[in-house]
Amino acid sequence: SVLEAEAPVGGVLLLHGMSDSPYSLHALGEALHRAGFLVVGLRLPGHGTAPSGLRAITWQDLAAAVRVAMAHLSGRLGERPLHIIGYSNGGTLALDFALEAVQQGDRAVPVSLVLISPAIRVHAASGLARFKDALAVLPGLGELAYLGVMGEFDPFNYNSFATNAGAQVSAITRDVGRRVRGLSPEAAGRLPPILALKSTVDATVTTEAIVDD
Repeated sequence: SVLEAEAPVGGVLLLHGMSDSPYSLHALGEALHRAGFLVVGLRLPGHGTAPSGLRAITWQDLAAAVRVAMAHLSGRLGERPLHIIGYSNGGTLALDFALEAVQQGDRAVPVSLVLISPAIRVHAASGLARFKDALAVLPGLGELAYLGVMGEFDPFNYNSFATNAGAQVSAITRDVGRRVRGLSPEAAGRLPPILALKSTVDATVTTEAIVDD
């Protein structure tokens, strides 16, 4: 979704979490739009249709969509500031974009990142999801394609969760974590200011990872 502004003071890209949808950040987007921002709530690949849409996506697909959205916003805004707000896996994607922008220098670096419960590190056992998903193609093991199957009644996100989705979250957190730890002091100094919001009772992503990494 796009919330247009006649003379925007800046731009904001909203990135939802894995299995969620742009609607999860829509109220925040409306508030920013009232403040004069051009807002894009990106619907990431595999989302907003059916849970099976997450069976075949890769985190690189999601990252590519972020690059397209940022290029669009950058072209619209010129020299005006551009921010990214990411929730959960969307926070990881925001950090991925900023790292590439800093390290490669071929795209505009956002002026700030706001990360809401970002998936900076997930439980190590989540890495096993890719092996479980690979077994799902075998006769009689199709149920392994999902970590959970539920009725779909929530208009904001999928209730069922594809095993591949968990595998991709694990993969991007490992990749981003590796690049963060390998940043030179000079490159780290070019990263934009980052505000991270995290509940200590969130069992999905760890507070320690946000502080340490």
